[in-house]
Amino acid sequence: MSKKLKILIIRYSSIGDIILTTPVIRCLKNQQKAEIHFITKKCYSQLLEENPYLSKLYFIETVNIDELKRNSYDYIIDLHNNLRSNILSFKLSKKTIRYNKSNFKKMLLIIFGINLLDKKHVVERYMDTLKKINTKNDEIGLEYFLPNNYKTPISFKKEYIVWAIGASYFNKQLPIERIVEVSEKIKYPIILLGGKSDFQRANKIIELSNNKNIINYCHSNDFHDSAKLIKESKIVFTNDTGMMHVASAFKKPIISFWGCTKPFQGFSPYCNENSLELIVSSKSKKPCSKHGKFCKYNKKCINYITSNEIIKAYQKLIFKK
Repeated sequence: MSKKLKILIIRYSSIGDIILTTPVIRCLKNQQKAEIHFITKKCYSQLLEENPYLSKLYFIETVNIDELKRNSYDYIIDLHNNLRSNILSFKLSKKTIRYNKSNFKKMLLIIFGINLLDKKHVVERYMDTLKKINTKNDEIGLEYFLPNNYKTPISFKKEYIVWAIGASYFNKQLPIERIVEVSEKIKYPIILLGGKSDFQRANKIIELSNNKNIINYCHSNDFHDSAKLIKESKIVFTNDTGMMHVASAFKKPIISFWGCTKPFQGFSPYCNENSLELIVSSKSKKPCSKHGKFCKYNKKCINYITSNEIIKAYQKLIFKK
């Protein structure tokens, strides 16, 4: 009987990037029958703690390197591939397979507009990393696992829409006035999702909108609460942010907004093509920066997305349903 493989996956952050690793976890478990361990940051524990394919979850802030060494891993799958993850794999002295970030090609695209990227989604690039150990993509998509019988503090008996108004950078956030304009043309209740930093923006939207059936749920940093609300929603409106990938994991209809980042960078909703509308700013054909931190224009790219574009996409998805 062959020895059971033991594998450590490294991905420290962030919400979307961790959700995007779930096909890797599942495929390794199902195809290699391996024991899978994962190391990330403590603040992202909820994203993985219910994952049935994981045997152990470690946190970089508290991990004991000697304990990791005692696990005697057969492989380390480094999906973060930065200095910190490289140091960890070096200390463990085990065979490491690293995800290629293609940073040089990304910079060529951003600075010179030369696109040498292979047009693959990041999930496909992650899975390419596993070819060395004969593991292939099962094409099932992303996953998010909630605790059994999980309930949120609020619930609806009627259909509602989730609007994820936050994003890691200001340049990736659809402006308040656009959200207000669209909200007034939607007949369904709207739940605004985001982090605590988005709370005041959400209140401003409620104050300005004539749609009085909007709820601000940006006061919670509980991922399970947000995920449950997304799971039970009718449609998800979202910036290029982690909640977009949570929505993709639940196969929800998605309308996503792209300004300084672009879908062809490899981070669009995955395996969701039949119920997906990508609205890309007309201002620029190429990304302004790798993660949307910087914008090349005085008026940020995402501001050029119009309410008419959003309403047309919304009506298209409603009709599909």
